[in-house]
Amino acid sequence: RFLFDTAHDHGLAVSLKNDLEQVEDLVDHADFAVNESCHQWQECHLLTPFIEAGKPVLHIDYLYGADPQGHNIHCQHMDSLGFRSLTLPLALDDSYRFSCND
Repeated sequence: RFLFDTAHDHGLAVSLKNDLEQVEDLVDHADFAVNESCHQWQECHLLTPFIEAGKPVLHIDYLYGADPQGHNIHCQHMDSLGFRSLTLPLALDDSYRFSCND
């Protein structure tokens, strides 16, 4: 909470990243959430308190870069949750970027 308060004191937005165990405790302090691969591990539902609080969830997927059908299913799931999601290469080499929200 100290980090969130300090960031806010300096006019900065701050996110909770990949820390699903503390979502309930910190959703009121964070401005948004960033998560990698919750779709893959079937744990995206743990981030819904951010959506319920009117705060964005930004999701990164690494599985569906070469799988258009899987990417479409993934995007439908992300859309149903209200998340914004990008599919990126695991190497983060900018060789592709597919957005579910274009």
